[in-house]
Amino acid sequence: MTRAYKPVRAEAAALYVSLEVWEDDVALDGEPADAEVLWRALMDARVVWSADAVRAMLHHVRDAAPITADEEAELAEHIRAGIEVDAAEQALRDAHLGLVVSLARRYTGHGTAFLDLLEVGNVGLAQAIRAYNPDSGYRFAVYATWWIRRAITRAMTA
Repeated sequence: MTRAYKPVRAEAAALYVSLEVWEDDVALDGEPADAEVLWRALMDARVVWSADAVRAMLHHVRDAAPITADEEAELAEHIRAGIEVDAAEQALRDAHLGLVVSLARRYTGHGTAFLDLLEVGNVGLAQAIRAYNPDSGYRFAVYATWWIRRAITRAMTA
């Protein structure tokens, strides 16, 4: 089975090689000698930036503490009541970023970059946080799964 993305170290190594090539091909007046070389350097920089963003998010997920059903309900009530909304939304978001990563991984290899899947998954998570009703009887993770999948599949078909 082939992976849709290369390991982070390989991407970083590719960036350094490309930048060295790009620097060698720059004329003395600072203008690039070849537009293709510049394009490759920019694309490689984007890949490493994406790898860094993914790595940072995965570290954040690893460090996030899980929350209980009672804590979820309490945070949702704070959001509905308008009490410390930003802090409550952030706590719910931090506790469920792992869910976004897990669901986004299932959709890799279908032509959409993993970072893009994470971004739209986070949008779905934010929508779930705003729309969640703790009185529905469902845990937030179950409810958020539907919103995250919906956001990812819509982005892939758009």
